[in-house]
Amino acid sequence: AIDLEKMTVNGITELSLTSRFPLRKGVKFADGQTAVNATTRNATITGLPFGIDLKAATMIASFEKNKVDITGDASVFDMPTSFTFQTNAKTREVDFVGQFESSPIMADIFARMSGLDIAGNASAKIGFSSSTGWKNAQINLSTNLTDASINVPVLNWAKFPAEDGIVNASFVMRDGVVTAVQDIDLMLGTLAAKGQLALGVDGSLQAAFFNKLTMPGNDIRDLIIETSANDGWSVSAAARTIDLVPLRRNEGVGGCAPITFDVTSDTIFIDAQNSLSGHLQGSRDDAGNGQ
Repeated sequence: AIDLEKMTVNGITELSLTSRFPLRKGVKFADGQTAVNATTRNATITGLPFGIDLKAATMIASFEKNKVDITGDASVFDMPTSFTFQTNAKTREVDFVGQFESSPIMADIFARMSGLDIAGNASAKIGFSSSTGWKNAQINLSTNLTDASINVPVLNWAKFPAEDGIVNASFVMRDGVVTAVQDIDLMLGTLAAKGQLALGVDGSLQAAFFNKLTMPGNDIRDLIIETSANDGWSVSAAARTIDLVPLRRNEGVGGCAPITFDVTSDTIFIDAQNSLSGHLQGSRDDAGNGQ
């Protein structure tokens, strides 16, 4: 599970070795059991999976045949972190849980990953679980962005510090590539959503399914967004209220892409002056022309 030849470890370690093997006639020495227990202080470990390095690490580890069990605290990407790690080479099971304390570094990581304007402090709990090795796994993310601000101009929406900032999601990884984001449950200020995303082999968004999406001007019960011809999007929704203005603009979330929409809602905002209710179908091309 871990390539020890690629790892480098520097620090102070105390080791204890325990071996048990039978003395009966005909039993081989290889049938015995050996365990190594280690306590490590102020260690630096490099060469771990996913390019992770541990600094100032304090760990308690147990190594048995095909099994590794580690708990400890360390600095990861310059963030204080507590973690547990278990792996079984025989069953190919891998389990990791890391708790990252609130810091501006984590907020910056989320900003770079999402492409959004995020500032302030964020904390996260990340769990990695697999029964088939490193390439196929489920990654569970729980993050707290309460002390962060988020600005999304294309949606004319922002979250301010001290507003609710909870995001939970599970990432499905196949052959080392994230193919889906499931169990999305977020509450960010005036924005709340529950749903899932389907991704292509290159990581691009192929479809989005939400059974709840609320934000200023929108109270959507069911929302389906799928890719369509000419790099366009197909949008269908059932809602109490929905604002179609962002889909009609040449700039922003609907800019420079063909869009077709099929909406049923109690209130449909067409523009700042007009709204209606019922069922509405429409489309626009990448130049903003449509009906």
